[in-house]
Amino acid sequence: MQDIFEVVKKEVTPLEALKRYGLHPIRKGGRYWLLCPFHNERHPSMLVDEKLHCFGCGWHGDVVDFVAEYFYLQPLEAAQKLAEDFGISIKTRTHRKKKKATTQAQEKHIHEERLYQSYLGIIDKTFNFLSDLYHLYGQLKAKIPEDLEQDVIAEAYHNHTLVGYWLDLLLEGTPQEKLYVVKEVAKWIPEQRF
Repeated sequence: MQDIFEVVKKEVTPLEALKRYGLHPIRKGGRYWLLCPFHNERHPSMLVDEKLHCFGCGWHGDVVDFVAEYFYLQPLEAAQKLAEDFGISIKTRTHRKKKKATTQAQEKHIHEERLYQSYLGIIDKTFNFLSDLYHLYGQLKAKIPEDLEQDVIAEAYHNHTLVGYWLDLLLEGTPQEKLYVVKEVAKWIPEQRF
């Protein structure tokens, strides 16, 4: 694991950051000086070295502290801004956690999508089966032989109505109602699984 602060401070000097953000340090006597952006002044009083120090207002800090103060950011946000602005890739524990969480969320979504597609397939097969059965009962009702027993006729009428109701549930019912229909149909034909 890399510490974002250490990496940024190692990769970006204060002078590079100042120039990147449009500030213009001037070289005097072998050192760089800057008009301090944290107070009004006419002559540069901020020494730019590995750290920055203003002899006018007393502000002192490193490159991350400067960016945080200059852009009104928290230190972590400032380090992230520097890393992004200077193209520094940092693999931190937070980055890995976010990546792992994203991967887990994607896997969960894929799993849920597969379950949903399976659910739709089962509903579709059940609907097709019931639709065929409904038409058969309808044909049976239309051509009932006269010598058929009354209980068989009653069962045909009942099942025709029941299958019609189940078809309505599969078309317009709630997911729970649709699953209920699938379970009931499975009781009718236990050897066939949807």
